[in-house]
Amino acid sequence: MSENSISPEEERLIHFKRIDAEISKIFTENEKMRIEIGKIIAETTKLQTESKWHPFVATAAVFGAALALVKFLA
Repeated sequence: MSENSISPEEERLIHFKRIDAEISKIFTENEKMRIEIGKIIAETTKLQTESKWHPFVATAAVFGAALALVKFLA
């Protein structure tokens, strides 16, 4: 065996360490995706709530402006 050669056990250990590093990377990416999905769900919920109430608020604003105009002109 020369100085630069490694034993089969060392090769196996290196291989397992690489696999472990890849698994850790995948878990990290998975967690980032879960966080991003959570943000998207929260934003979607907010938009759905706003879109549900927006027509009522806009209608109330139009009626309020019309009443103010009538009162101003009367």
